[in-house]
Amino acid sequence: MRASDADRETAADALRAHCAAGRLNVGELEERLIRAYGAVTLDEVAVLLSDLPTDAVATVDAGHGVPRLPGYASFSERFVVNRTRALTLDAVHSEIVPWLGGYGYHRVPVVGVAEDELRLVFRDRPGWTVAAALLVFPLGLLALTHRPEHELGIRVAEGTFGDASVSVYGVAPLAVRRTFARLARGRGFMPQP
Repeated sequence: MRASDADRETAADALRAHCAAGRLNVGELEERLIRAYGAVTLDEVAVLLSDLPTDAVATVDAGHGVPRLPGYASFSERFVVNRTRALTLDAVHSEIVPWLGGYGYHRVPVVGVAEDELRLVFRDRPGWTVAAALLVFPLGLLALTHRPEHELGIRVAEGTFGDASVSVYGVAPLAVRRTFARLARGRGFMPQP
C-alpha cells in the first residue's frame, strides 16, 4: 500500500522524538529522515521504525515541556509558520541561521539532502580540556585536541493549508532548546540576529 504525506510526516515526527530521547544520534536521524520523506510504500515507512519501541514516542511527547536543564542536550521540536514554504525557508536562512551563528553553529553542506533541509555544526571545547592542559602540562595539552561536534538539523516542509512546518532536531544548549520549545508551543518569537 502506498504511503501518504501524512504517513511520512508521522514517521518523521516519531524519528525526531526517538532522537530527542537519545535512541538515535543526529546522523542516524538525518539518514532515516531522508528515507522517510522518500518512502513510497507503508512498508518502507515501517522499516524505519521497526527497531525502535512503539510506546516510547507517546512517553516522550507526554512529558515534553520547556527545557530546564543547562548544558547541551538532544531535542526535537516542530512548529507551523503561517507563511509559504519559500518565505519560511528565506526566514530560516536570514533569521534562524545567523541567530544560531551567535551560539557558534555554522552551516555545513550535506550531499543528498534537499534545499529545504539544513545541517549546522558546533565544535565545543569542554572546560575540562583547558583544566587538564594546565594541570598536567605539557602532556595535558593533548586534551585540547578533544572537540566534540554538536549537530543541528532544520527542515522546512510544505503545510496542508499553504503554510509551512519547521522541524528542528539535534543537540543544542539550553537557550536554543528553550527558544524552539516556546516557538513549538506558540509562546515565543525568533530573536533577531
